[in-house]
Amino acid sequence: MVLVTHPAATSIPSDIAAIEQRASSLVNVDLESALRIATAALNIGGIRGGHYLDGFAAGVKSKPDIIPALPSSLRFDLLKRFPLLLASRESVARPIEYQLAVAGYISSLNVTEELSREITKAVLSANAWAALAIILTRFGNDAVSAILEWIDAMPEVSLSIPQQVFDSLAAQRHSVTDVIHRRRFGARAFARGICVPRPTCRRGSGTRNESMGNASRKRDTVGIG
Repeated sequence: MVLVTHPAATSIPSDIAAIEQRASSLVNVDLESALRIATAALNIGGIRGGHYLDGFAAGVKSKPDIIPALPSSLRFDLLKRFPLLLASRESVARPIEYQLAVAGYISSLNVTEELSREITKAVLSANAWAALAIILTRFGNDAVSAILEWIDAMPEVSLSIPQQVFDSLAAQRHSVTDVIHRRRFGARAFARGICVPRPTCRRGSGTRNESMGNASRKRDTVGIG
């Protein structure tokens, strides 16, 4: 901790101090100590504090399951340094209040189209439905595209899609239409995407199940009007 918090620590050459490497290793060896130093580094700031937090974030990349347990200030600093961590289901697979907090933070970030799709798929994988509507609003067509890709990747025999996914897509009808017109998807995603807003679609209490044959037929019979 002295290399991070002591005022004279900057007198030690960076290559000798090796703070980032030490921090990354400490996450795997002694997580409790790593967290304590990270908290101090965040509070104190400075160049060495920043180096430690960079190394700490690098170490957490291999242990994303600890992200929800972090103090909120440290968690958001971590996600700011490595937004890619948001593409892990462990980063959002938590209670509703946590999902909303993370989703709200994501809304403030500038991420690539590819990362926005990966974050959306992480939300789907984690069943983080409270966050899904916020993610769709933030990422728009990229999130819709990710959802349709997720549907296409389901087993071919049947579909079991949570009602929350349909409800979220229904609120983004124009984006769904735009994405389907712009990109090619399989029969499952196509049929379910265009069926979302229509009253003819069968509703269930928690999920919707449909055979692959029915999904294929809907592609020919259900319009987007």
